[in-house]
Amino acid sequence: MPIDKSPDRASRHIPHWEWAAIIVIFLIAAFFRLWALGDAPRGLEHDEVISWRIADGVLQGHMGLYFAEQGSFGHEPLFSYFMAVSLALFGPNWLGVRFWAPMFGLLGIATAYVLMRHMFDRLVALVTAGGMAVLVWSLFFNRLGLRLNMLPMLWCTSVYCLWRGLHQRVSALPHRRPVPPWLWFAGGGVLAGLSLYTYMASRALPIFFAAFALYLLLFHRHRLRGRWSALLLFFVVMVIVASPLFLYLAAHPELEERTSQVDEPLRQLRLGNPRPILQNVVALLGMWQVRGEPYWQVNVAHRPVFMEPLGALLFYLGVALALWRWREPRYTLCLLWLGAGLLPSLVTADAPSWPRTLGAVPAALALLGVAAQQLWQWAERRWSTRARPYLLALLVAMLLVEAGWTFRDYLLDWPQQANVRFTFQSSMTEAFRYLDAVEDTSPVIMAGLSVHDVDPWTQACTLRRRDLTVRWADLRQTVILPAGTDTARLIVLDITPFTPALQEWALSEADRLAQGPLTTENRPSFIAYALDLSTLRVKAESPSWTAAAIAAHPTDSSSRWNLSPPVNFNNTVAFLGYQWFGELTPGGEAGLITFWRALQPTPPPLRTFMHLLDAEQHVVAGYDGLGSPPDRWQAGDIIVQWHPLTLPPQGVYYPEIGWYVPPDGPRLQIHWEGPAPADRLLLAPVEVAE
Repeated sequence: MPIDKSPDRASRHIPHWEWAAIIVIFLIAAFFRLWALGDAPRGLEHDEVISWRIADGVLQGHMGLYFAEQGSFGHEPLFSYFMAVSLALFGPNWLGVRFWAPMFGLLGIATAYVLMRHMFDRLVALVTAGGMAVLVWSLFFNRLGLRLNMLPMLWCTSVYCLWRGLHQRVSALPHRRPVPPWLWFAGGGVLAGLSLYTYMASRALPIFFAAFALYLLLFHRHRLRGRWSALLLFFVVMVIVASPLFLYLAAHPELEERTSQVDEPLRQLRLGNPRPILQNVVALLGMWQVRGEPYWQVNVAHRPVFMEPLGALLFYLGVALALWRWREPRYTLCLLWLGAGLLPSLVTADAPSWPRTLGAVPAALALLGVAAQQLWQWAERRWSTRARPYLLALLVAMLLVEAGWTFRDYLLDWPQQANVRFTFQSSMTEAFRYLDAVEDTSPVIMAGLSVHDVDPWTQACTLRRRDLTVRWADLRQTVILPAGTDTARLIVLDITPFTPALQEWALSEADRLAQGPLTTENRPSFIAYALDLSTLRVKAESPSWTAAAIAAHPTDSSSRWNLSPPVNFNNTVAFLGYQWFGELTPGGEAGLITFWRALQPTPPPLRTFMHLLDAEQHVVAGYDGLGSPPDRWQAGDIIVQWHPLTLPPQGVYYPEIGWYVPPDGPRLQIHWEGPAPADRLLLAPVEVAE
């Protein structure tokens, strides 16, 4: 027997006007999710690039229950397997990365519509689907290739199966047999278990199902007659499906780095301090109309769920009505769903968090629909059917106003913001499109800020050409000159600072080839330079070189041997020379440029050091770093490294340079014929004076 009676819930007939309404909603939803998908925002965000790298690894045969790739902070695996399919179909590009996001977004709207039509009626279902179609809260991630897009769809489908199992009906058609309740429950358990393989916030889902089962046990036990074993089957199947993941995480707790980064409010609560949780409560109460997610990476900063007041008022009214009718399971289910969906943001930092509240979207908008349904019924009782057109017009106007603001704020204005362009690597994407469009095949020196990891990965899934040799350089530290050619192109992005000393050294005779489109700050998104490598090599191989030596102690002349270039460091790099920049005055800013020749590609990590030593060999100033990934070097490449210094007080100091494996690994040994091993090179003493 059904658990409760709800108007229109059992109706299988969908009138023409409802078909028309849902088609329009889906067309609007598809437009918002597919329009300019590769350009708004332009480029891939770092998390998308990491998702691509994991999915590409799947294509290479690297399977797993949980992925902990560098920079990922831990990834549930299900979405990665789907992305692997789209990458195989469309290739390593924005379409392969983002294909499934709008698809799962649309499927989430469809399943929410079907579920709410079964639980309530067509008006609640249409309002839920309409809100999910146009609100930034629901839409934002449906345009990004991230794993959390699967959560609302799987949550809705698992609830649908549970609800159908609890409300099994006899088919109206004599030749059709109804699906047995246990099959609905088993299917729901599978889907609920799979949900836990999508995103961290899905871990609130078992709490929701357990709370709803407890509610039924306490207040509707007689209505569960004959379904106890099937309901138990739901939980058993969910645990069986989810247990491989959680057993694996229990054996490898160190993989969940992200959880430990955001759970401060929960830790404080365990210590007896409820203040952070209470602050999160206030933030979550205000997210509907006052202040939403604060971070522009995942929202139009601080934008609340509803921009106009009617949506928020209907939501609050829907919550009040559900609380008033809590004895009807469908209302309590929505309230528990809403609470469980908000729970991950409640117990973690930076509430309200749009990613961690995404599971609450269908329930929240269903409560808005509940309020609209109540107003509909109240208007019919008071004014008969004459009020219907006015109420429908008001609801449609509310959704259209939200849609208009969403289009303006999210699709037009937000992608052009400087911080958004930075995060989504828009300038780098525009530079790659330039490289794809021109026929030049000369090597490319590409500026970046994450040259040791994400930037080369971005190249792999953004640059279509495979005939270009690309070196990466963080121009705050390093310029690299490719071997085997007399010309190369240097691409400098508007977001990549260029140290003045390196800029002066590298671009004194460079020609400007092209520039990218202007940003909102009226700056070119990138500038392409043509470098004369033959001239730069001469400059690199004949700088000042005086009294270079190996010594056990800088003042011990008996252990000093003068050397001549190049000096071989462990067959990895050879020292060519150095050049000072700036005034050597106490407290002044100066620096040293060192020149090296790569002898072979070298697995990272690797770092060079430069220290100023006093007479007692104490380090008084120095700089460690490397702005070029050593595994991408080729033999003969020249590395130009900048070592900035804040100079010590007046005196004579002794520069030492060398290489080591970070963070505290061994130094590279110098190949020479002396009586003792050496792992550093001493340069000529310098005097710091007024």
